[in-house]
Amino acid sequence: MIYYIIRAIFEQIYKKQSMRFLLIISVMPVFLFPITDLNRGETDGPRFIAKHRFRPSSEDQRGIVTVNLEIPYHELLFLKNEDNFFSLVDISLYLYRANARVAGDSWTERTVVDNYHQTSSKNKVLKYQKDFNVPLEDFTLQIVVTDINTQQNRRYNDKLDFSKMGGHSWILGDLWMTELSPDSTDMPEFLEFGFSASAYEGEQRFDFRILSRDNKLVKYGHFNTNLQLKPTDYTFKIHTKDLRYSAYTIELSTKINGQDYKRSLDFQ
Repeated sequence: MIYYIIRAIFEQIYKKQSMRFLLIISVMPVFLFPITDLNRGETDGPRFIAKHRFRPSSEDQRGIVTVNLEIPYHELLFLKNEDNFFSLVDISLYLYRANARVAGDSWTERTVVDNYHQTSSKNKVLKYQKDFNVPLEDFTLQIVVTDINTQQNRRYNDKLDFSKMGGHSWILGDLWMTELSPDSTDMPEFLEFGFSASAYEGEQRFDFRILSRDNKLVKYGHFNTNLQLKPTDYTFKIHTKDLRYSAYTIELSTKINGQDYKRSLDFQ
């Protein structure tokens, strides 16, 4: 057992040094996908992918913040335990306003695998999704992931400003992109995007633009959809003709009751 512990510790140190660059390469696109937040901080804890989006709540002047978190197996130290290997990771995810904790959660996750090769798998990840019902204000999102077996942690901070979404009768949530299959080897014919909205009913026109990395117009168009009063998710598709394996920004805009609304999303 001592042999496996020493071996695991040395391989984990090697992985943390060699993967600082390789992990970033591994998440770069083979095909188009939404750009996620990859703030790694300055510490030596396990690297993770964090992304979030906002959508309207059924309560007036409130919204739902959805936070998705992914931690690759190969970022964690698995220790030998009789016939298997285990990792222990402590996760805290909180929203702060003026240094006061407004919402969040924390938990400890134990993961057990049958063999040593699974501990360094690049395909296996721990996935979590948390939803928080919050007022339409500005917040700081803080995520701390600690590998208990190494006692090292990594911190992620991001400012979320939802105050601009309040003060109107209609609320438009963030844009998101439907994730593509990681096993896909071909450029899809269409990309599917979505958004949430509430408090307006009727047919409404939406315009979209796709801009290149250097802010040049690549594609544009419009579509109509029937909006509902209650918070509802809507999706629309864009043909991939004229798109390449590059970074883009999609902008979605509309006007309701004389008020302009616009949301954007980076993807590649």
